[in-house]
Amino acid sequence: MANHFFRFSRSLFGKLWVARIFAFVLNVTLLMAVSSKLGSVLTQICSLLLVMVLLFSTAWEWGEKDKNRIATGKLRRDPLLGAKAGLLAAAPDMVAAACLLLTKAGVLGEAYAVFFGLYNANFSPLHQTLLTTTLTVAEHSWWQFIACAATVLVAPLCAAFGYALGLTGQSLADLLLYTTPAARDRHAKRVERRRVARKARLR
Repeated sequence: MANHFFRFSRSLFGKLWVARIFAFVLNVTLLMAVSSKLGSVLTQICSLLLVMVLLFSTAWEWGEKDKNRIATGKLRRDPLLGAKAGLLAAAPDMVAAACLLLTKAGVLGEAYAVFFGLYNANFSPLHQTLLTTTLTVAEHSWWQFIACAATVLVAPLCAAFGYALGLTGQSLADLLLYTTPAARDRHAKRVERRRVARKARLR
């Protein structure tokens, strides 16, 4: 179980860094092409979608596979596994976010705020908007620093949500399309009937 958990966390950590690298490239290219507030908003939306899709899809796949492992008795059910693995994968980011708050408290130098903006590339446009280089750390409010630091929680939340859906065999599209329990139940029965029919044809 522990080995399974660490492999899951390592997979999320890798996807988080892939998202970070792509976001950094996106920030440079898109902001150079569209140098305005619109460019900043578009870049932030694209970067956010990138990290959400990569983390959510990875966690969903793990959840779906774990559903089968649980059914065969190879794994113990843990609905919070996605949240735990996501938190461990984002542990370095949380340390970096804590250091950002220490910068506001005056423990670390002001240069760290710039470093955090580069490191947390998935949210660089938001960081640059909230913590502008034209103002000093003292001139920025605590809520601006807290908002920037809180962005590191997006990855664990995506992992938790994705894993929970995968574990129950639901897709995000199903959740959005079938909003009531009755509709979800009818959809689940249709999916099960199709699965049984396909299995019967293959015999």
